[in-house]
Amino acid sequence: MDGSIRARREHMRRSIFLVGCLMIVAGFIFYQFGLSSELHQSTLLWTRLTELAKPVVHYGLSFEVIALILQFSGGLLTLSGLVICFTGVASSKMVQFVDRPVEHLREMPAEIVDNCRFCGAGFKESSTFCSVCGRSQV
Repeated sequence: MDGSIRARREHMRRSIFLVGCLMIVAGFIFYQFGLSSELHQSTLLWTRLTELAKPVVHYGLSFEVIALILQFSGGLLTLSGLVICFTGVASSKMVQFVDRPVEHLREMPAEIVDNCRFCGAGFKESSTFCSVCGRSQV
């Protein structure tokens, strides 16, 4: 049962990622179509835009405004697609926190450690002789 749930989740994540990718591509196409038709009004794109936008022009929108709307909607579609792609890629594992009382740490006084001048071994600073080589540290 656990394997089939994982497989479904993985399929869902891939589907979300695919939808996000398609939104990015469609948004880029809309943006480019609007930008190209606005900048190059004598091209084939401009004539296609004028043919497609004839029903909307009756509402008082100019072709330039329609091109700007295409650019804006293409940008929003692309950004939305990016967010959806990141959502699809993000890990779906939920982190569960365990509620338990916090134990206060008791700080132990640190022993003051020094190194031997002759052999480099560590020892308590209060010692007058090294515990390894036996030489005086005074």
